[in-house]
Amino acid sequence: ILFNVSRQVALSFDEDPRDEMCHPRCIVVAPTRELATQIYRLGYKLMKVFKMVHCSLIVGGLSKEDQIRDMIEKKASIIISTPGRVLDLMNLEGNQGE
Repeated sequence: ILFNVSRQVALSFDEDPRDEMCHPRCIVVAPTRELATQIYRLGYKLMKVFKMVHCSLIVGGLSKEDQIRDMIEKKASIIISTPGRVLDLMNLEGNQGE
């Protein structure tokens, strides 16, 4: 993980600060909500060290809209999710598979 995070910090310098979009660089898929939450807590600790890296937790059982809004506001570079929620987001109406 540390290698990918350090690489992310290097790539973050290329981003345009005026860009309103969220451009995740990494999606971590965990088989359960509990494991995804544990991984997110670890990612949150890393975010304190690497200030340019932002992490979002996207799991079932919580509001999709709130999670999407949080991901966009943070401009999350790392998304931690469960397989079901990843499929939910891929199949949102208006999404063209991008």
